[in-house]
Amino acid sequence: MGEKISDVGKRFGFSRSCLQYGKQRKILQAEREIFQKLKKPKYEDLDQAILSWFHQQRQNNMPISGPLVKAKAENFAEELGLAAFKASEGWLENSSNVIISTMVK
Repeated sequence: MGEKISDVGKRFGFSRSCLQYGKQRKILQAEREIFQKLKKPKYEDLDQAILSWFHQQRQNNMPISGPLVKAKAENFAEELGLAAFKASEGWLENSSNVIISTMVK
């Protein structure tokens, strides 16, 4: 097991907020890399709407759960006229939603 990030920060004189900012930047960079590698999603407009909503909620420090993401996806699907869409557990765990599914578990 590695050293605690707070201990590393203390050793180098970084504040906790500075370390948190670095952690958030790494997460965002990983998200971009993952999305670039993924195949085109079946419901691309829906996935973009969900991802934008998700980032907005995270910026506002709002709690996000799997059921909330699925309910929001159902709402967006209705607005987009995607009658065949079903926000199932399988959809949430689908590779096109990997970032969201790993962060709401």
